[in-house]
Amino acid sequence: MLDFLGNKSIYEQITSKANRKGWLPVSFVLPGSNGVPGEEDGLLLTHSDIRAIIPEDFEEFMLLLKAACDKPRLKKDDEKALAGFLGKNHILTLIDRLFDEIYIEERGIDLLKLVDAALEMAVSSDDVNVVKLGISLMGMLNVEDREDCRKAIITLGKYEEFTFYSLFAASEWEDVYGIASDYASNLRNWGKTHAELWLEPDAK
Repeated sequence: MLDFLGNKSIYEQITSKANRKGWLPVSFVLPGSNGVPGEEDGLLLTHSDIRAIIPEDFEEFMLLLKAACDKPRLKKDDEKALAGFLGKNHILTLIDRLFDEIYIEERGIDLLKLVDAALEMAVSSDDVNVVKLGISLMGMLNVEDREDCRKAIITLGKYEEFTFYSLFAASEWEDVYGIASDYASNLRNWGKTHAELWLEPDAK
């Protein structure tokens, strides 16, 4: 597993602290976290208008994403470039546009390579935003039948910083209601809120 910045990946930090059922201690937070896990995204989703990314910035992002996917393995420099970009441009501002660009505009990105790159972002990065990008990309790429992708998405969703993204990624899966119910029953803060909102009859 790659170790981009010399630290243990977020996925490894989560799995190393989880109990036998995969749930984390109440006190667990990622090093360097500010506030309650999931709070920033939760407030943005529930109380703010999310403005779409400006075209120039989106074109920059697509170049970074294509560069990351054009290599056999995701490289440290590509991961750092994506982390830097996402540190300045919130991922929620580009998700809808990204879906259109990948499937409608066909921007020259090999979807099989993109799945592998997305999984690697999710399980190998120590940057929160890159992990969110990896989960979101897998959600766009129909990975329900790939057990390695399923495991990563469900596991990361048990940390409340990523619950919303994991539910987004699993939204078309046959067992998504069971996954959301598990999150709602076992999480306590923003992850629980996202799961409960998702389970409401008109949520989908």
